[in-house]
Amino acid sequence: MERPALQRLLTSIRNGLIDVVVVYKVDRLTRARVDFARIVELFDARGVSFVAVTQQFNTLTSMGRLTLNVLLSFAQFEREVIGERIRDQVVAGTVRQDVGRAGVIVPFRTASPGMSPLRSRFA
Repeated sequence: MERPALQRLLTSIRNGLIDVVVVYKVDRLTRARVDFARIVELFDARGVSFVAVTQQFNTLTSMGRLTLNVLLSFAQFEREVIGERIRDQVVAGTVRQDVGRAGVIVPFRTASPGMSPLRSRFA
């Protein structure tokens, strides 16, 4: 929750300046269930209503909280999948440096006497 705008929002809520928080989608506020649980706890303590414009649920009922937790579970899953894809692309980028013309990983060979290491690798 190291987002400056979110911190300003939470400070305003603590100071009693805000009574309704409206977002486009729940995952625009946060994608982490733990963070959202803390935020909703603050909302409840300060009597702040929470509205997601594109998603219908009521955080005051047990069914609304369940729906919200399911949505946040998927949002957190999506965030983790995006992170995995980025890590895979970074690894793939380092592997691509070792790929030959035919798309096959070229094994590294030691240089023969009189041959440069670079040339021996692709010989």
